[in-house]
Amino acid sequence: MAASDRPTGRSGSLLDLVRDPELKPDWSLSILLVVLLAGGIAIASALGDPERAVFTIFPFLVAVAGGLAAGWRAGLALSLLSVGLVAAAGLFAYSPVTAALGFAAVSLWISVPSRLQPSPAVGPTLMLVYLIAMVTAAPGPGLAISLLFALAAVAVGMLVVPLVTMLRRKTRPAPGAAPVEVVPPTDATMAHVGPPWVPWSWREVIGPVLAAVVMAALTFWHSVTPGFQMPVWVLLTFMVVYQPAHPETVKRSLLRVIGTIIGFAGVLVLGLLPGPLSYALGVAAIVPAIAYSKRSYLLSVAAGAIMVVTLYGAPHGEYLAWGLARTLDTAIGAALAISMSLLVRRITPATAVAGPAQ
Repeated sequence: MAASDRPTGRSGSLLDLVRDPELKPDWSLSILLVVLLAGGIAIASALGDPERAVFTIFPFLVAVAGGLAAGWRAGLALSLLSVGLVAAAGLFAYSPVTAALGFAAVSLWISVPSRLQPSPAVGPTLMLVYLIAMVTAAPGPGLAISLLFALAAVAVGMLVVPLVTMLRRKTRPAPGAAPVEVVPPTDATMAHVGPPWVPWSWREVIGPVLAAVVMAALTFWHSVTPGFQMPVWVLLTFMVVYQPAHPETVKRSLLRVIGTIIGFAGVLVLGLLPGPLSYALGVAAIVPAIAYSKRSYLLSVAAGAIMVVTLYGAPHGEYLAWGLARTLDTAIGAALAISMSLLVRRITPATAVAGPAQ
């Protein structure tokens, strides 16, 4: 956006707090991810159990997205890693204590600098995969079936990658057109799994360690109160708003709470429309939720809240009760993240980096 096109004065400053003026909504990414989500659901349906779509969506999505972005090896590695996380979540689900320790271990693996730490670009996605698997996976024969569904999604994804690659080659610019520079992944970039590892002091990991303790406690709460949704939504909020820097945690927390309230109000407005239309618009909110994920976290959260409340509240006609409960859960998770971030800030010097990057 040109400087002359930006809002000026106080209104421009306020807008800059809730959106990045340098970024545009990424509608192409939104459409791609929605298609991949639909593909994951279609795989589970084709295998005869649509309810297991939660185990096919992410392996298929990361296989295709990773394969198209960085080559089929990267897509295969990421998708198999997501299957491994699903397996780990199911194995740790045998008791509340093991479930809590498992989530803490995954959190530390993703957030503490090491040679085996995954790239920050995929770390939040892997954490989300584990959270969903932890909530839905159960030990026993059902876990084996879920893993088979996940592996089938990986196989389908690895078939889709070369097909899309071939399609791209067929749609290359005609001779004489300006060539499009494509930089293929090199061995050096493929070998780089995470950020360079350097020795660290205890002050630099106090943030990730305390965050892991909080996540373990919330996981334990969820495990001992089956059917009670509050721990899961508090955990989700804490996980996505807790940032290495305290000011960023505060900003992200406030934007998430405000966005959730806006989204909840939007659902109440949609509820005034005829049922099928209201439900269709609510589900379609996933498109702007993804498109605005980088442009405006506030709008992305608001659209995401509309979709979530529609999907979970609409089947029972409990928009008001369910939406209010989730707004309260979001506020609790945000307050917990701000409090923890403030504590870490007092312990850790300003030059040190603490906390998991989300």
